[in-house]
Amino acid sequence: MLKIPGSENDERDAGLSAVPQRPAGEGQNRGFILRARPPYLAAKTIEYLIVGQGLAGTLIGYRLENQGHGVTYVDAPGQTAASAVAAGIVNPITGRRFVKSWRIDELLPEARQLYATLEGELDVRIWFDLPLVRTLFNRGEENDWLARGGDPGYRDYLIDDPALG
Repeated sequence: MLKIPGSENDERDAGLSAVPQRPAGEGQNRGFILRARPPYLAAKTIEYLIVGQGLAGTLIGYRLENQGHGVTYVDAPGQTAASAVAAGIVNPITGRRFVKSWRIDELLPEARQLYATLEGELDVRIWFDLPLVRTLFNRGEENDWLARGGDPGYRDYLIDDPALG
């Protein structure tokens, strides 16, 4: 059972509150402290608690639920989060040196399979394969691009289309 400090014998709390935790001397919030357990969870044993139901939290919960686990979510709606800003964009090539994202060769097929399953279950389209256009600003970037394009490990992710330039 999840133990949340201050939640036992505190009948005044009507719900779960996520209170920003501000370390001494720092101006930014660094996390949240859960202060109370809502009445509807009072008698419930929480097997997995997922704090944040953005893209990652939702997909982790989905996998756990499909394995038969009990999942409880806590989220702070209206907060600025990566899921709201990036909308789940997957970019296999990143940075000024055009390097592959960490574990992209293994994670991209897994992501495609998971999203195809979700599309079938939800009857919505989620995954869109779209090209990303990268502007090269100088000869150095062009050389880096051409070098990566010649690497067999990058051929699935880089397309050199002279018609673009």
